[in-house]
Amino acid sequence: MKNLWIAVILVLIFNGCRKSDNLSEIPKITFVSLTANQNSSGKDTLGILVFDYEDGDGDLGALSTDSLSLLNLFITFYEKKNGVFTAPVLPPPGFDARIPNLTPKAKNKSISGDITRTLLLPPGVIKDTIKFTVYLVDRANHKSNEIETSELVITTQ
Repeated sequence: MKNLWIAVILVLIFNGCRKSDNLSEIPKITFVSLTANQNSSGKDTLGILVFDYEDGDGDLGALSTDSLSLLNLFITFYEKKNGVFTAPVLPPPGFDARIPNLTPKAKNKSISGDITRTLLLPPGVIKDTIKFTVYLVDRANHKSNEIETSELVITTQ
């Protein structure tokens, strides 16, 4: 019986010492939600995009020494016209953005969490169905998988 307890304790110790996250150094993202935020007049003005991320080496986000023009979050806007989604040409940077440095100071650099991005919806829409595709790039130039949001019906006029 004593040997059984010793074996159980050793298994618990070794399992406790293993790295809990075996994440890839290539970032992975997962769609969570896309909702519209209405103003006091009941018109949709903002889209709220939420997605989860994980990265094994934690090199997500721009460093303070990086160029201010460096973008690392890429979002393509689509609107449904005649039953088909098309991506209108938007002035740069469109919905693309710069994520700040997310690298932890801890020894284990694996990270995971969620990112919420507020998107200004196109004005003048009476009723439109929109969606987005999203991916990000880490500092080692690893491109994450690309996710597609759910469709969202908006009215901004």
